Amino acid sequence: LARQLLTLARAEPQARADQPKEVLDLAVLAREVTAEWVPRALERAVDLGYDGPESGIALYGDAALLKEMLSNLIDNALRYGNEGGNITVQLTTKKNDATIELAVEDDGPGIPAEYRERVFDRFVRLPGTHGDGCGLGMAIVREIAGVHQARATVDDVTTESGTRVRIVFDAPFR
Repeated sequence: LARQLLTLARAEPQARADQPKEVLDLAVLAREVTAEWVPRALERAVDLGYDGPESGIALYGDAALLKEMLSNLIDNALRYGNEGGNITVQLTTKKNDATIELAVEDDGPGIPAEYRERVFDRFVRLPGTHGDGCGLGMAIVREIAGVHQARATVDDVTTESGTRVRIVFDAPFR
């Protein structure tokens, strides 16, 4: 909880000016973060994978915050998804590489439509969810996305159930 509160404070508007930004390779970062979570996924018999390029997705950003954002998304998918399920971290570019999309999709129980915006509020947990979260993970995701002029959404998935959280970077070099 203390770590999450500190991360949230670092991502708030008044703290953003002090944060170092650099050109980084989001594909490398996403692959590394996904790999770091594989042992935890294996503990739950979850197939955690990465679908995207190995490298070459340049983004101007704060590597530490982006790692925290992706870690929160994977942690939520592991925490609230199905044991023995699937989680995929996806990275794609759109519109001649002007837009970058980072998504984490699972095949768990999903988030009802009426809660998809509320999950980004602080200390919000869905009724009846299991696990020991405190309701800050998705608020941190949205704040970090904002630091990078990106937007975070919970989208419909193509399977019967599950959650897909998407981060869209419309201006990856600002």
